[in-house]
Amino acid sequence: MRATSIKVQNYFEQIGVEENPHISWIYSKDDAGNKQVAYHIHLKDRDDHLIYDTGEVEGNEQHHIELTLSLNTHQTYYVLVGVVDENGIKEWSKPYPFVSGIAESDKSNAHWITGETTDPLYFGKSFKIPEKVEEAYVSVCGLGQFQAILNGDKVGDHELDGPWTDFNKEILYTTFDVTDLIQEGVNNFLLEVANGWYIAKTNSGRHFYTSTLGYEQFGSSLSAYVYLTCRLNDGTIINIYSDESWWVENSETILANVYGSEDYDARKNLDFNQRFKKTHEKHAKIIPFELACPGSFRSASHPPVKVKKVYETIEISEPEPNVYIFDVGQNMSGQFEIEVQGKKGQKIKMTPVEKLTSDKNIEKTTETWMNYILKGDPNGEVWRPKFSYTGARWVQIEWATRDPVDQTKPLIKDVKGYFITSSVDDIGKFSTSDHRYKEIHTLVKKASESNLNHVHSDCPTIEKLGWLEPNHLMAPSIMYMKNVDTLWNKISSDMRMAQYAEEEHDIDLANVPFEYGPGLVPSVAPRYGKFILDGGEGSFWDIIPWGSSILLAAEAQRAFFGNRHMIKHNYKSAKKYVNYMLNKYENYNVIYQKEGKEKFICHGLGDWGIAQNAGESRENIETAFLYKIVSVLSSWAKHLGISSDEKHYHIIAEEILENYNDALLVRDENGEYYYRAFDSELDKKTQVNQAIPIQFNMVPEIAKKSVENAFLKLCKEGVFRSGEIGLRFIFNTLSDLNRNDIVEEMIMQKNHPSYYRFIEKGETTLPEFWRDDARSRNHDMMGQIVEWFYSSVAGIRSSDGFKTIHIRPDSIGHLTQINCCYRSIMGEIEVHYDAMRTSDQLYVTIPPNATGVVDLSRLSDKEIAQVNGKVIDNTSKIELKGGSYKIKF
Repeated sequence: MRATSIKVQNYFEQIGVEENPHISWIYSKDDAGNKQVAYHIHLKDRDDHLIYDTGEVEGNEQHHIELTLSLNTHQTYYVLVGVVDENGIKEWSKPYPFVSGIAESDKSNAHWITGETTDPLYFGKSFKIPEKVEEAYVSVCGLGQFQAILNGDKVGDHELDGPWTDFNKEILYTTFDVTDLIQEGVNNFLLEVANGWYIAKTNSGRHFYTSTLGYEQFGSSLSAYVYLTCRLNDGTIINIYSDESWWVENSETILANVYGSEDYDARKNLDFNQRFKKTHEKHAKIIPFELACPGSFRSASHPPVKVKKVYETIEISEPEPNVYIFDVGQNMSGQFEIEVQGKKGQKIKMTPVEKLTSDKNIEKTTETWMNYILKGDPNGEVWRPKFSYTGARWVQIEWATRDPVDQTKPLIKDVKGYFITSSVDDIGKFSTSDHRYKEIHTLVKKASESNLNHVHSDCPTIEKLGWLEPNHLMAPSIMYMKNVDTLWNKISSDMRMAQYAEEEHDIDLANVPFEYGPGLVPSVAPRYGKFILDGGEGSFWDIIPWGSSILLAAEAQRAFFGNRHMIKHNYKSAKKYVNYMLNKYENYNVIYQKEGKEKFICHGLGDWGIAQNAGESRENIETAFLYKIVSVLSSWAKHLGISSDEKHYHIIAEEILENYNDALLVRDENGEYYYRAFDSELDKKTQVNQAIPIQFNMVPEIAKKSVENAFLKLCKEGVFRSGEIGLRFIFNTLSDLNRNDIVEEMIMQKNHPSYYRFIEKGETTLPEFWRDDARSRNHDMMGQIVEWFYSSVAGIRSSDGFKTIHIRPDSIGHLTQINCCYRSIMGEIEVHYDAMRTSDQLYVTIPPNATGVVDLSRLSDKEIAQVNGKVIDNTSKIELKGGSYKIKF
């Protein structure tokens, strides 16, 4: 067996690696049927010196293998993997390279510099290199966002660098390979830095969502850090650092509002070479390292944001004279590029929107617009924003003309939509013979892509914040479509940084003066606002399905990507959070001035989104989540060998479970069990209040069948009633009870709640709530149906990073084809079902070194099948090694 596609798994791009790389590999189809019994890893430097040797390690692990060592600054390293198969044959891979970031001891070599302004600015530096370089790497950070130009070319293909963090606690730099950009002789490096989240800027009443919601700027001026390493052919190293020798000047970008408002005065734009030929009177000033970077300073390891697709204009309308609406055909997170021609000083206004009114005018959700002042180039000008983006499908252009004869206004020639998103790998494809499935899949995928940025955002239009609950509720759906492992690592770090420290306290500005204190994982990370005002629906700052992501998002990573490292990294924070919530639980009667023996968590939002800006069943749902995360914490303690914590939290979980069932599990007039809604004066039964206890294994054995029957009765009309918290549990429970037919009926309803309703109304991304006039048209929080597509229709499931793969497809009685390809962490998994005239066929691919178990019971009641021509007499458990199989039945 030969390892292929070797990579540093804890870094999306194989550059900027600081220390302790996690190594992974896969196998080609040529190794189908083989099993790994041992591995051996070598790490070599660029001179082929062996610097790390694991020795031969028994086992079949091939992912997240940590090499514990530090690395030198900006050097190329090579990983080689030797694999021993079942026959004792050892084969070595070819060497796979990666590039290190900045060694901890070297980080202070470069200085943080500032131009002492809060407006966008340039930092520039000329330097000489005596000969052609063998390799060159640069690590850059601009607070808040930056774009670097070297010798006239943009450095890298990223958008919206640098990464979003709590800059007081953690700052991330980005490393680029600039070998091909460095030239012999004089080199010119230009770094433009703009505001981002670091120092928020807005004007003219334009939208900045958190400006009145507790946003605080992170510094007094925009700043930058540059560390460039050039290695010559003879091994000589030349380093260029940011320091006081760099000159400073204002940018022609005169407003950079991350929410989507950006103003640009092209009259101030200079040719790149002219900028370096002029005399610069102002130079940068050095900021003490610890003042500019009060927290940790490390390499960005999550996927950068890039342009995924460019959309051309498909329609132009003119609702009133000299006002044009350009339609690019797809709602997206993006930037609009204009091509314009006119006189110097003329200006146009661009207003992006997600929706139109019934009379085809724009309908603004926020006050977001861009202004562009022309430089007067007779050949025309092209511009798109660099430091902001928004969610939109249409853009309205004002103060312009489409008439080339009219020279009183600038001529708007064209508009393009640049769809930007996290560059995470696409790993899932799904379709069926029923076209509606693929249409819904695309609807959700586009919304998810629009919300994958440096965080998993709430929406690209209004909030742009890292609200935490989708990071576990949407995790399976997203992880079937995208490899977000390293992005989820970064999100875990954001949560740890956002957690309330020992000395931190807040009081909610609500009817109940709820206290927020040490251990709280707030609902948003990074904290670019502070939502401590209760608007009447419940706390928006302390919501257990949101804070639970510190555990449950990591659990999804373990199941999909075999990533157990987040258990170690998150454990202390998770324990503090669980203890914080347990204190609220134990003091329920005191906090809420209640009497009785019941204890609940009930200060959050319940099943949020069951109607627009509304939730329900706080006690039921939030206390069930408390039980879940206490149970998970106990399992984490077991994994880490902390037996005292394992036992302690197991006992607490059992106590919570007993209290929960004593208070909420009741019987109807026929003696049948169900879970009542505690917050209702009526004898109210809901789908979610049955589904969540079933999915969390909270139902006593004596009541299990009754609760399942109660749930099915509530679903018999084929309509779900759920917000975002309960949705996936409804779908998964129906699937577990072999009622996928009901799920299909639910999602295809003609009226809301329904996914297909949105398709028929012409939406191209998933809206926020179950209504045609939802506030936001680009949320993914309700997109949890995608998990059902892959796990229940295609039937692909795993709990161990796809080392063991369970496949149980379901045609739901009418699908004649199911087509699913999923590039798991182990390799390609394929499920293709065809209903033939003479016999049905299932084509399955299992990656090498994995084990598959195929169950045909949802496709056929036959007990005999042929697997690659061999007769199998147990169709509910067909065990397969890695390889491709044709199953006829």
